[in-house]
Amino acid sequence: MTRNRWLDVRVEGTPKVAIAKVVDEEVNKPQKAKKQTKKEAALNEGPEAAPPKGNTVSIIGWNKGTSEAAFREHCGNAGSIVDFQLNRGIVLLTYGSSAEAAAAVASLNGTTIEGNSRFISVRNYDGPKSA
Repeated sequence: MTRNRWLDVRVEGTPKVAIAKVVDEEVNKPQKAKKQTKKEAALNEGPEAAPPKGNTVSIIGWNKGTSEAAFREHCGNAGSIVDFQLNRGIVLLTYGSSAEAAAAVASLNGTTIEGNSRFISVRNYDGPKSA
């Protein structure tokens, strides 16, 4: 955005008026980085927050207060769970192999954990999303 400013310019004692166009400083400021969503931030937290790809599934859609034990019991039917991470509304389960992870997606997607009223959505985890 440009604005006009009046300048009083004197050349050898004779006053003259000039118009100078000034560009707002805000236009030239570097743009701010895009804010991450809560889920993106959860997936990008620290080095321990990125489990190995292929063996890991992400789970969303359970009732608040569901315990880790309930997840392990419900999802353990698909294979051996090596790692459990709860990050702001997303559970990341790492299975012993990619075949077990694929079996978990096929058999657990749309099921309900005991004591819950909501069904879970289970998908392959492809790692943190880049902005």
